Amino acid sequence: MIDAESGVELLRYDRHQDFVQWVVFSLDGKSIVSQSHDGMVRAWDVLSGSDLFTRRGPFQPESWDEQSAGFCSNYAFSPGGDLVVGGGVYKEQGELQFWNPANGETLRRLRGHTCLVSSLAFNRNTNRFISGSLDGSVKVRDTATGNELLSLQAYTGILSLSVCPD
Repeated sequence: MIDAESGVELLRYDRHQDFVQWVVFSLDGKSIVSQSHDGMVRAWDVLSGSDLFTRRGPFQPESWDEQSAGFCSNYAFSPGGDLVVGGGVYKEQGELQFWNPANGETLRRLRGHTCLVSSLAFNRNTNRFISGSLDGSVKVRDTATGNELLSLQAYTGILSLSVCPD
């Protein structure tokens, strides 16, 4: 981690065995989840650099020699920091996996997109979670239950989405 103003290295986290594909901070800035091409997902404490959990990435095969059933394309922390969600594709269907960020336990798996889940966002002011997919669908779900509240269909794949803070 590097200070953006001075360029000084603040913390080096070198526990992955290959290049890092994804990094996401919790909204309070205290935790980071990172995924590497080594197939591992690691969560760690920003201040101390200590591990919170290490687990195989969602949808990953046991080794890179095996045929992968899928992969995770992105991550998001809930506003309260009590959930991490990974979105991707598993066996040719879009899937979301919700985890406990303290220990990496899988809490819920959701399907509904027919292609790669390409974008994720939590609404900070409500209990809503939004996912977008390359199939052009946008799903709004209740964060606590996973129930789908709204589904929208675009004419083309969703590459990115964002939620207005208010």
